[in-house]
Amino acid sequence: MLRSLALILLLAPHTAAQSSLAKTGDGVGETVTLTFNGASLRPVTVFIGLSNGPDPTLSLFTGDPNDVLDVDLSLFLFGGVSLSGFSSATGSLVFPVPVPNDPALPGAVLYLQAITLDLTQRTGRPAVT
Repeated sequence: MLRSLALILLLAPHTAAQSSLAKTGDGVGETVTLTFNGASLRPVTVFIGLSNGPDPTLSLFTGDPNDVLDVDLSLFLFGGVSLSGFSSATGSLVFPVPVPNDPALPGAVLYLQAITLDLTQRTGRPAVT
């Protein structure tokens, strides 16, 4: 998975885009819905972290020290924990996430951050938005 992400990052140019990630539902024993809205027809990855950042892992692939995520990537790096897909023609992508009814989960805090890649242009500079 990490090699695939690195390959995609090498092909993606730097572009600025506005996007949002919203959560509905409160969790335990329910399905939480994460809704991404942003650029259309782009790969989207939502990272889930146990703490907020900064995490410089992304900058290792892009070469830009400013490419720092606001979530800890240890769940992704050591367990592959993430959500991914392609945004629709309208720029939306919905992730339904069933949360088990586990008594250890109430009070747990998870941090989320979405990134998108623009694969339509090839400027030679990898980047994410």
